[in-house]
Amino acid sequence: MSKKTIPLSEYTHYFSEPGCSACEHRTGTLTQYCGGFKKRRNPIRFTSQDPKLKAPKWCPKRLNPSVIRVYRYKGEMATHFGNESLYFSDKNKSVYDAPFVHHYALAFEHPYGVTAEAFYESTQTEGVGDIYGFELQYGDVVEVDSGLKAHAFVYKGQYTFKPAIFDSTRVENRKM
Repeated sequence: MSKKTIPLSEYTHYFSEPGCSACEHRTGTLTQYCGGFKKRRNPIRFTSQDPKLKAPKWCPKRLNPSVIRVYRYKGEMATHFGNESLYFSDKNKSVYDAPFVHHYALAFEHPYGVTAEAFYESTQTEGVGDIYGFELQYGDVVEVDSGLKAHAFVYKGQYTFKPAIFDSTRVENRKM
């Protein structure tokens, strides 16, 4: 039997956010409470209008507005090895890129107010070459962080982006 492959142009990307079920701030058995607020003594009770699977709009982890971060290669050697690995991931026609986190440093950060899904859809239709005047370069990683989950995209040049697996917690906290 031959394996049926889906062309990359037909692949649908899902940008889900985690719910409250695995959150460390959730307490209670029958009645659910959220105790993640820093300046509040008593936890807040979930109401019947709150979503059952998704995190509510008042979640203390949620960033309002969301934040966009751009990570850039640290130096010349990191640029060389990083571009080479991105080239081979394109050659293998993988759905996601997995850039090496230790090659990157934070270059730009700004409040954004748009979800990762809306950002990706806008890049597919319009194309984005700069973000708030910050010019993007090949191999830059753009991260849209809602506070609950961060979604990353690699800038492939010519106004195209590809979803990436990128753990920004491992990037050094120094700005370029």
